[in-house]
Amino acid sequence: MITEYSIEYKAKTGHPYGTYICPNCKRKVKSRLSPSYISKIKVCNKCTLVVKKEKYISENKFLNGKTIPKNCKKCDIQLNQNNRARNSKTSKLWNICKDCYSNIRKIYRNKPSSKLKNQLYNLKSREKKWNNYLFRLIKKRYPQTDMSPEYIKQLWEKQNGLCFWFKIPMTITSKHKFPSKPSVDRIDNNKPYTKENCVLCCYSANIGRNTNNVDDWICFLNTIKNQIIKDHKNDPKI
Repeated sequence: MITEYSIEYKAKTGHPYGTYICPNCKRKVKSRLSPSYISKIKVCNKCTLVVKKEKYISENKFLNGKTIPKNCKKCDIQLNQNNRARNSKTSKLWNICKDCYSNIRKIYRNKPSSKLKNQLYNLKSREKKWNNYLFRLIKKRYPQTDMSPEYIKQLWEKQNGLCFWFKIPMTITSKHKFPSKPSVDRIDNNKPYTKENCVLCCYSANIGRNTNNVDDWICFLNTIKNQIIKDHKNDPKI
């Protein structure tokens, strides 16, 4: 029986409403019922539904009153509360055991068509949210960074999609470690990831530079550039 009962008032309107604590689940419940009626209630409505559900399951019945099959429709073993499969969200009971249900799910997941669908979905979502992926990588290393996914997109627009070091177009792709894939690089490696200290560059440029300072890295790039021009001096395409 419910004994703890109190009257509270709404902050905006000032209307009174009763509150009581359910003796079963120990949660605070709001009610507009009179104290004399609430004193007759044993448990709250939520606990009442749980009791009803358990009663139906113990009697081998669905909640709509129909009887539940006692044997699995696949392997024909006897079903009980422990081995019967059910929907985890709605607690709806199924006419199949847990082992058979897991086998069915494995067969479905291993189908080439379903595997291909999952791969395509993952690739598309990665390409759409490439800036979120880069931000998560930064957040793991430096949780106190002032950068955001929106700022990374602004950097892309500011640089016109070009690599900060190589001045070539970057490619938004889901391929792992793709050379022209966008990557966030720090200008000064001794400072953290901040808006003033970060630029967008190719993955290959970021890996190639590593912890070298800006002057050494630019000097190295100019050396490569001059060598390419020298080797392909007679090539009209260059």
